[in-house]
Amino acid sequence: MDQLYGNAFVPYRRTGPGLTADGQPKHDLSQFNQAHFNNWFDIVSYANQRYIVVQIPLLDLRHNRNWIVERSGDITRGWDLKYDFYQDANNINGVDIEHGLQWFVPTNSAFEYQKALITKVIDTPGRLLNIVWKVASEPKHYPDGDSEVWLAQLADFITRYEKSLGLTPHLVETRDIPRHKDTPGHWLDPPAHVHEDLVARFSDDTPLISDDDCYIETPSADYRRYKYWTSLTAGAHVSLFHYLLYDTAVLLSSHAAAGMRYLGHLHRFVRTQRVKLADMVPAEELFSRGRALPQPGEGYVIYLPAGGATRVSGLPRHFIAIWFNPREGTVSRAAVCAQFIAADRTDWVLHIRRVATRAKAGTAVNRVGQGPATTIEP
Repeated sequence: MDQLYGNAFVPYRRTGPGLTADGQPKHDLSQFNQAHFNNWFDIVSYANQRYIVVQIPLLDLRHNRNWIVERSGDITRGWDLKYDFYQDANNINGVDIEHGLQWFVPTNSAFEYQKALITKVIDTPGRLLNIVWKVASEPKHYPDGDSEVWLAQLADFITRYEKSLGLTPHLVETRDIPRHKDTPGHWLDPPAHVHEDLVARFSDDTPLISDDDCYIETPSADYRRYKYWTSLTAGAHVSLFHYLLYDTAVLLSSHAAAGMRYLGHLHRFVRTQRVKLADMVPAEELFSRGRALPQPGEGYVIYLPAGGATRVSGLPRHFIAIWFNPREGTVSRAAVCAQFIAADRTDWVLHIRRVATRAKAGTAVNRVGQGPATTIEP
């Protein structure tokens, strides 16, 4: 809710009378600040042009139980429940949340204002398709109450309102997809566990979205890349998260910048190679080695974390095979005899795609990067 920065776009107009805890005019919860919603529309539109889906937390449960301090350069800011819009000291509407438990009680007076805020978001950026809604960040069970009822009621409210506008409803976490902390592979597990945990959870009708939040330590760029590709080949995807991305120094650091670049390589691979992810199901038994996502007889994506060789069963009669370098985003021709062999012991992605008729070897040029692809009859 942009509570950290006094010059940020907040969703409500600051009309007063009286001052909030941050020393500025109180909020009028019945009047929205259109600039806030236009700003988010611009952000989501920008992402949409680049084929990026944005997960948007509509409300925030983290701040109502923690004193959170953030530092950027010489500036230090703290935030918690005392700055909340729904505290009596911060609004002119008589809404008063005194402690965290009240914040997610549907019978509390804040509930109707929360729903009004959600409808305003749906009215503006919510009309774009590239969104996954998250009712609230950091939902937590409290000793004296449970946020699950509140989350479920608001999730259903979101979908009803979208349908009333004639919109195609978006996915809503946690009703339609597991919350990120409940998605296998979320934590900084030993790398070998990520793929297996995700495959165990795979379901044809439940999207799996993990992310790179909540690690015990800041993950390296190499670990991020490994997680991106092991998630993809397990039938899942990853949302890029970094808590301090507002800090330019962090944004340009090697682990953040390289991590974003590696995810961009994965995205470009899927799009330019025309990988039909919706038709693919994890099937390790078709491959002698590697993490794999096949559509048998049609297409195969195999990730080899340490290079080496792999044999592939059930190949189509005619196919194109390429090696994709996930570190550089480049493509090279895949030569094969009895097996496919990566160039070295770094990680590589093998993509095999069926073609209708046999083409002359070396004539097909791949769109992603350098070098030709090849058509081979096994």
